[in-house]
Amino acid sequence: MAELPRAPIDARLVDLAHAPFDVPPGAPDALVHAGARAFDPAGPVHVVLFLHGYSGCVEVLASDAPDARCTPDERRGHAGFGVVAAHDAADAPTVLVIPQLAWMTRDGSPGRFVRDGEARAFLEEALVSAGVARPLGRVTLAAHSAAFETTIAIVRHGGLGPLLRDIVLFDALYSGGPVFLGWV
Repeated sequence: MAELPRAPIDARLVDLAHAPFDVPPGAPDALVHAGARAFDPAGPVHVVLFLHGYSGCVEVLASDAPDARCTPDERRGHAGFGVVAAHDAADAPTVLVIPQLAWMTRDGSPGRFVRDGEARAFLEEALVSAGVARPLGRVTLAAHSAAFETTIAIVRHGGLGPLLRDIVLFDALYSGGPVFLGWV
């Protein structure tokens, strides 16, 4: 495989074949972010897959700006969640991947992630598209609020198997207790 980039990665990806949802023009299907410390040159990539809840968008979730915009032409900004800054502050050797789930609506459905193997295919495609030519390694799944539905779908159908090593639920345990216990 090709050598990994040594510089940080901050890629907004569009037109991914395995994106969980269709997005409006100007919005990314996903964000892939990593600092230079993220890569072990001899091993697979440890990914943190961060899933947003209701009414979310990749750009607002990633940004720490007080007026982040989901698309460049959006009139009103939103307070950013600061996920990228939090990831960087942790200084962990991980790659952050944020997929766009249901676009700015009160919908927690998993979209195409209900298909067998689709979450793994999405992660592999997103990493390659961002220039990370390393095999997928450990996956930490972090879910906020309504993303518990997507988390359940990924546990059941994601195709990650033993790569899915950690699940972190941020106010996201509304249902699925037996699924999460079975995964543990």
